[in-house]
Amino acid sequence: MAEGWWGEGVPAEFHWLRQYAVNTKHAVNLLPEAVLGTPAELGEIDLRADHPDFFSWTAALPIERDGVMHGLAGWFNCELAEGVWMSNSPLAERRINRPQAFLPIDEAVTVRAGDSIKARIMVRPDDSLIAWTVEFPASGRRFNHSTWQGMLLAPEDLMRSRPERVPRLSREGEARITVLGYCDGQRTAREIEQAVLRDHPNLLPSPEEISRFMTQVLGRDTE
Repeated sequence: MAEGWWGEGVPAEFHWLRQYAVNTKHAVNLLPEAVLGTPAELGEIDLRADHPDFFSWTAALPIERDGVMHGLAGWFNCELAEGVWMSNSPLAERRINRPQAFLPIDEAVTVRAGDSIKARIMVRPDDSLIAWTVEFPASGRRFNHSTWQGMLLAPEDLMRSRPERVPRLSREGEARITVLGYCDGQRTAREIEQAVLRDHPNLLPSPEEISRFMTQVLGRDTE
């Protein structure tokens, strides 16, 4: 995973990719013995309700046995119906076959039973961004990571970030402006769709795609 780019047989010119690996969320299948202490509950998410754009959780993680800590691991317990639960926890007796999430730290740290580790995890689900901080009070060490630092950017991505760039609307952007231009507070969604199909039949490749796009735009960008 995070150390794979420094592994035996990997050419030295590829070792720089490690910096991206340690800032990436990895899927793992942990055994119970890989867990160094009692898990901490970060929070609850009700999938039936609206959720904020940003989550931030902190936790104190007690170390119960001597070992080497490579990062944070996360999993979930989900109540499907009253009294009916499923979990992908490596500590569950009947866990589902689904990997856990592993967030590495830049360097493995030796820990002792009785230590307490401080962790903070911040998530922006819509942007698929995760940031995590891990502190070791016993040694004073601290690690900061973010999946933003783990993104490999192409030259065109960097060009788009330049402030002197002159932006141009994409085809989707032009379509979005066209649809929103019909939102006058009087037309119904059906009337807007009919007007767009009548006036802009070539807005998207097919009427079906226009209809799906309309549903997306009118559901996200209007009240």
